Amino acid sequence: MSPITLQPFTGAELNKYGFEKLWAQVLAAAEKNNNASHLPAANGEVGLSEPEREEISRVREETAALLKQKLDEREARLREVEREMEEKEKIREVERKVFRKKLGGGKEV
Repeated sequence: MSPITLQPFTGAELNKYGFEKLWAQVLAAAEKNNNASHLPAANGEVGLSEPEREEISRVREETAALLKQKLDEREARLREVEREMEEKEKIREVERKVFRKKLGGGKEV
């Protein structure tokens, strides 16, 4: 927030990030919604053109694929860590048995 104007963005930032274009799209969608029926679309994409719907669908699919990939990678890492922990626990158990034998003077404890 600019301390001088108490506005969240400066005019330069608004121009840089295309605020006018976004604002025009919002107003057009609002106007289209006012002229159309007041019932929202089943998927929540009110006032969007076909190319916009396709773009949203494509982005959703890409996002879902990336999330699935990340989850699969995470599960693989977790399985690897669990496997390593099991191996280390087996090694520790063998070391305990060896240590018990040494302490017991060679007798099975």
